[in-house]
Amino acid sequence: MSRRRTAALAAATIAIAVLFSALAAEIAYRGWIYLSNQQNFARLAQGEGLTIGVYDRSHWEYDARHGFRYPPGRKIAYSHIQHGRLTGCAMLDTINARGNIGPIRGDYDSADLKVLVFGDSFPAFIRDGMTFPAKLQDELAARTGEDVHVVNFGRDGTGILQIVDLAADRIAEWRPDLAVITFTTDDLSRVRIWRAVTEIDGQPRVLTTTEPDPSPTPESGADTYLLEPRADAAWCQETVAKGGEGPLVDSLIERYGKLAQQANYTMGGLTDPTRSFLLSRLLYGDPFADGARFQVPRLRIDDFMEDPGFRDSIARIRDSGVPFVLVHLPIYPEVTDGMAPQFRGPDAALWDSLEAAAGQKVRSLLSVWPEDLEDPARINNAPTDYHPSPFGMQVIATAIADILQRDGLLPAGNPAVSGGRAEEP
Repeated sequence: MSRRRTAALAAATIAIAVLFSALAAEIAYRGWIYLSNQQNFARLAQGEGLTIGVYDRSHWEYDARHGFRYPPGRKIAYSHIQHGRLTGCAMLDTINARGNIGPIRGDYDSADLKVLVFGDSFPAFIRDGMTFPAKLQDELAARTGEDVHVVNFGRDGTGILQIVDLAADRIAEWRPDLAVITFTTDDLSRVRIWRAVTEIDGQPRVLTTTEPDPSPTPESGADTYLLEPRADAAWCQETVAKGGEGPLVDSLIERYGKLAQQANYTMGGLTDPTRSFLLSRLLYGDPFADGARFQVPRLRIDDFMEDPGFRDSIARIRDSGVPFVLVHLPIYPEVTDGMAPQFRGPDAALWDSLEAAAGQKVRSLLSVWPEDLEDPARINNAPTDYHPSPFGMQVIATAIADILQRDGLLPAGNPAVSGGRAEEP
């Protein structure tokens, strides 16, 4: 056998060995995916049994400057589909007359202490008609003995860049006595987003994009929520009364299934020979990701001052003369696993750059978090939803008030309620 032939045979043997090794690794990884999600895999693989929420109109409107706005006073019919049936109806009346989330109580102009709260979906999250900024208003009023008015500028899905942009504009407009700029660890590396309602193939879609575009395409954005104008309150109630089935229900389930697969909300079949789940995990950090599909990226900087918009916004806040604080809101794993922020990628460097740009340290609620909660999980809205429950909202409000009082940012007030704690009922 010639040397050339021997070398070719050796190369072929190595190539076959590499191919089989890669195939074995892919099969093993698919097996791990199945075993680690065995309880839910059948449901997730086909998108079956997923809870589907439907709005008859969008919760968001496009805003070139701030990404989106909540339409003031808009009421939205919500339809709940589960296990192939329409099972419930609700009328969402959570956007107040100012275009913010939650109740307006009292008068801002005449208040003794005017406070603006900024942040992501944590302040924008509402349950039982309450938000944590609303509870903060009660907490501060009790501690100071003054007429306090807190305005909630929480915006879901936003990160530090957009939170600071909005804060700069609203502080200049509202001239409060104090601004509380909150964020979760995940907000540190979020890019700016925009949301817009558009029509694609005759169907309304509300898409989230990373570039300002009032008429985005599916290639440039991701679906934010399922919209269907025909799914109004009357239709929902009538359909539920008839057993929860019907042509429009079937159509909504089919539409959601397609959108979920496109957005990687569902797993897809692990027997699919046309893709590599292991390669997707290595390239995109997600075994179900598809590089050809739109995905909201993360910031690729480790210093916020590299962003011109941030530099302008933080300078305007500092120059406004309005006292402001940066407040870190921990999520459940952070308060149960070491009482420390869970940084990923450039998060730690971005945290440091935020402090340097703002000229102050971040006040993390971890520093005042109650350690004697009987059941820490009660702060969560649901086992898999770390947004605050009503109890969690009170814990957050109390902790923020503790920090503001500790740092001398509140009037002396009523010493009888200083340093109060959320109590277990």
